[in-house]
Amino acid sequence: MNSYLIRRLTPFFVFNIFIEFIFMIFQMVQNRANIDFSFFPLTKTVGVLLLTTMVSFLFVMLPYVFYLLVLPRNKQNSRLDKTITVFAFFFFALSMLCEEIASQMFLEEFSSAFNFIAIDYFIYTNEVLKNIEQAYPIIWVLAGILISGIIITVLASKYLFTKLEAPVFAKRLFQSIIYIFVCVLAYLNIDVAKIEINHNLSNLLNISITH
Repeated sequence: MNSYLIRRLTPFFVFNIFIEFIFMIFQMVQNRANIDFSFFPLTKTVGVLLLTTMVSFLFVMLPYVFYLLVLPRNKQNSRLDKTITVFAFFFFALSMLCEEIASQMFLEEFSSAFNFIAIDYFIYTNEVLKNIEQAYPIIWVLAGILISGIIITVLASKYLFTKLEAPVFAKRLFQSIIYIFVCVLAYLNIDVAKIEINHNLSNLLNISITH
């Protein structure tokens, strides 16, 4: 895949991995009594989380890949490009922060992770939201997420662009097709529900291991 596309996606990926790693460490510290910190189980846990993060990242970034496809070469690093890309990163950062913090809140409140939540919680959405609102200072949390998102975006803004020249449209189209093909392969061949079942992850996510 062309280095231009990879270079434009790299800041998003680095932040995604960084935020996932920070929250993984936080949850491991919280559940340290139940975590196996020996080399192979810990390596497997980190590997699984990295794989699932990479797969989700591929799908999340599809709209931005499409944007880079249709962006004319003479508009690269233009005011339009910078505005859209900075806004895209800001929204991406907010989404990641909201997801991780909401997941942590939900885990503490209901002893269940988002990925493994019982359907009853979706049925009683109002009750769930009221419980969380009573347990946490939501306004301050949201304000903290917003401020953090702004700071992160400002710090990352100079890394969002590259002096590498964008390929011609035909090459960008070919690369986008390859990207979509990789997404399809990941969707068809990686069963997240199965690879997440291991001792450490079951304790981190408070789910039961099934065989």
